[in-house]
Amino acid sequence: MKNQDKIKKKAYQLLIKQKCSSFPIRSLQMAADLHYHLETYTEAEKQYGDGGVTRRWMYHCFGNAFVVNICGIYNIFYNDYAGLFNVNWTIMHEIAHIRLGHVKWDGQFIGESYVDKFKYSEKEQAAEYFTSIALCPDTVLDAMHRIDNVEHTALICYVPRDKAKQKVDYFADTAETRMMFSSKN
Repeated sequence: MKNQDKIKKKAYQLLIKQKCSSFPIRSLQMAADLHYHLETYTEAEKQYGDGGVTRRWMYHCFGNAFVVNICGIYNIFYNDYAGLFNVNWTIMHEIAHIRLGHVKWDGQFIGESYVDKFKYSEKEQAAEYFTSIALCPDTVLDAMHRIDNVEHTALICYVPRDKAKQKVDYFADTAETRMMFSSKN
């Protein structure tokens, strides 16, 4: 993935700007503090259901969340049945799309709009990386020495178990690499 350092810097800048000083980072609160409009799939179904918009349709088309910019206001729609850790991850993922400039004016997403078409796109990878850094900052987890256990990482960071496992695996690979290089010196 390109620009990892830039993405990491933007994630850390957001945490600093929002004065995040403790774990877990609560992305729903952060979105509200950033004045983004949050709406659950259930609320959207009630409001737009006459036009055929259902929770099932939104999940099928967009997965657990999507974001649109309508008249300069970012609107994040999310699956309220996804569970606390998934919602926390998903909202930060949508914040990442906003902060990384992936959302155009008046509802146009830069890229494909259906999950199966953009799931592994560069923009999705960038948003996933941003989310990983924002919710599970490398430097903080490293300083806490809490990166060897998937369950601890998931609980500390309020992230789904599969995302915590990715972080633990990343740290294991990084530690192994550091040991290889330090033993050569």
